[in-house]
Amino acid sequence: MRKTRLQRAHHCIGHQKHSQQQSHQRHLIRYALALVLFRALTGTLPFIGSDKLHLELPLLTDQRTRRLAEVLLVALDPDAARRPQSTESFREQLHTAFHTIDASTGINTQLRPQINEWVDLVRGLMRTSASGNGDNRGLDTDFVRKTYIPTALDTTLLPNILRYRPKVVFLSGNPGDGKTAFLEQVRDKLRADGATEIAYDPSGWEYVLNDHTYRSCYDASESHGELSADSTIVGAVGRLGRQITACECANCPCCDQ
Repeated sequence: MRKTRLQRAHHCIGHQKHSQQQSHQRHLIRYALALVLFRALTGTLPFIGSDKLHLELPLLTDQRTRRLAEVLLVALDPDAARRPQSTESFREQLHTAFHTIDASTGINTQLRPQINEWVDLVRGLMRTSASGNGDNRGLDTDFVRKTYIPTALDTTLLPNILRYRPKVVFLSGNPGDGKTAFLEQVRDKLRADGATEIAYDPSGWEYVLNDHTYRSCYDASESHGELSADSTIVGAVGRLGRQITACECANCPCCDQ
């Protein structure tokens, strides 16, 4: 007996090959839905780089969000056999994860603030730092002393200052070049060699070593106390005699004389 067109259509729809195609399409739809939901829920994709075969769960502190993400991660398993095998089971898993009452564990799962003090210290090295640049003007803190990198001034000029005792040394340059830091290196060396401290204040220092006086002026362009910038540098240079003055000089009048 010949089958009618309607009977043939019913036979085609119920054919095993057609059923497998429909099942595969439903798998793809659930996979796509799980991927969209995972991205919307966590703000990221579950893949490690471009590798679709390895998945990872991002750090999630909210328990409900984490449960939902775990269900979605199962639905994205590279092995289709481990994914939910029906839309109903997938929906039920999501429903359970969403409505489960969080158990009180007594453990605070919220992220705790982590403060890296080095960040502020590093910012303090920058001349234009909005948080302050106190570490940019010399070796005033342990941090800048520990991170100080010797330059040719330390390896060449400093030994020559102590050896030849020049009458005056002018240091010029841009802010932050290390002029004040070098003067502190000179001071540290004098103290290490047993020099006697005569004076020390924010404008500079004076030490005596082997009957020779070493004097510094940190900044020839800044005033100090009741003294103007000119008075400060003139006071240091005017007492030279056979002494040495190490001067951090940035466009001060004495450079042109």
